[in-house]
Amino acid sequence: STEVLRVLAKWRAAAGVVTNRPDQLPSGAAVTVCGLTGAAEHNGKTGKIQGYNAEKGRYTVDVGDKQLALKSGNLVQQLKVTRDGQNGVVDSIEDDSIKVTIGSESVLCEGTSLRWPTGARLRLFGLSKEEYNEKMVEVKSFDDAAGRYVVQLDAATQLRVLPEKLSLRLAL
Repeated sequence: STEVLRVLAKWRAAAGVVTNRPDQLPSGAAVTVCGLTGAAEHNGKTGKIQGYNAEKGRYTVDVGDKQLALKSGNLVQQLKVTRDGQNGVVDSIEDDSIKVTIGSESVLCEGTSLRWPTGARLRLFGLSKEEYNEKMVEVKSFDDAAGRYVVQLDAATQLRVLPEKLSLRLAL
């Protein structure tokens, strides 16, 4: 039952067991803090995910000088991506563009121009099955022949989605 799973998850978390859920950023993921208004001095800081508090819906992020409890919408994953055959790293989201550092140059890109790495967490949107929209998924692979990403929605559900149906912005 759901209650048994909830108790098991709490027990595992208390025991320090790390679970790798497709609907959560994994512990250890590198992120940049963004969009804070009440504590704007933390915007632009980089850190690592330490864990997730499901009751509060917030991630614990170590930014070096302190730990912050932040919603997914205030985090941008520092993903290693490929654009036109060149490797880069995601820096931030600016309006509807993604700022990527390729070599020593910062470039604003559309998400569809980037190849997302395996393990990236992205948000679904614009799908005909509306119950899947706004869900976080884990990228498993890219099917070159079909031009679609294979993503994991939950333990039992994989989807094949077009690149334009995925967003790096984890919350609206």
